[in-house]
Amino acid sequence: MSSSSSVCPNRDELLRLVKDEQTDAENHVDHCENCQQAIHSLLDDPTLQAWRQARKQTPQITTEELTQIRDAEAQQSSPPPLPMSLDLEGFQIKMLLGRGGMAVVYLARQLEVNRNVALKMLLPGAELEDRARARLSLEAEHLAQLQHPNIVQLFSLSEHEGQTLLVLEHVPGVTLSTFLTHAHPSPTSIARFLAQVADAVHYAHEQGIIHRDLKHSNILVTP
Repeated sequence: MSSSSSVCPNRDELLRLVKDEQTDAENHVDHCENCQQAIHSLLDDPTLQAWRQARKQTPQITTEELTQIRDAEAQQSSPPPLPMSLDLEGFQIKMLLGRGGMAVVYLARQLEVNRNVALKMLLPGAELEDRARARLSLEAEHLAQLQHPNIVQLFSLSEHEGQTLLVLEHVPGVTLSTFLTHAHPSPTSIARFLAQVADAVHYAHEQGIIHRDLKHSNILVTP
C-alpha cells in the first residue's frame, strides 16, 4: 500500500510523532509509505537532533519519583531487619538491601572514608563452604576488571573473622522489577533502559565476562 486515503500530515505533525507527542497521525503513518519515507528524511533535521541531545541530558526519572516508588514498596512489605548481631570493624550496618541463595547485601557506612557502601557477604553457614567462598572471590576478581558507568563498582575485597566481604558501590535507587510495578514508562524510556543494559553487558562480554543471573531484580534504576 503506497498511502492511505486520508490526507498526509504536514512536517510539523511528523516531527511531533517522532518525538512521541500526542498526535492523530500515528494510525495514518502506520499505513502510509510516503509518510514513512518522509519521517526517515526528518532524522537529519537540526531541530530533531537538538531535541534528541536535550533528551539525553534529561533524567529519565527524578529523585522524588524514586522516593515515592520506594515508599509505596515499603508499605506493601515489612521493613527489612537490621543485623543487630553483625559487628564489622570500620563499618556501621544500616539495613538489609537484599539476599540471594548464597549471599546477603547490607547497606553500611564505611567510617574511614565516610561513605555509604553495599557490603556483600555469604549467608550464615555458607562461609564454611569453600566453593561458595571461592565463587564470591571470583566475583570480586571479575568486578575489579570492569569499569563502566552502568556496572556497580568494586571498592575492595577483605576478610573479617573468616568471612569474605565485598565492599561495593552503593547505588541508590530501586530495582527494575520494583520500578515497573509502580511506574509505566513510555516505549522510548524502555528502549533507553534496554540500551544502557545492553551497552553494559556488551562491555562485560568484551572483557570476557558473562553475567549468568541477569534479571529485573538485578538491575537498578537511578535518577
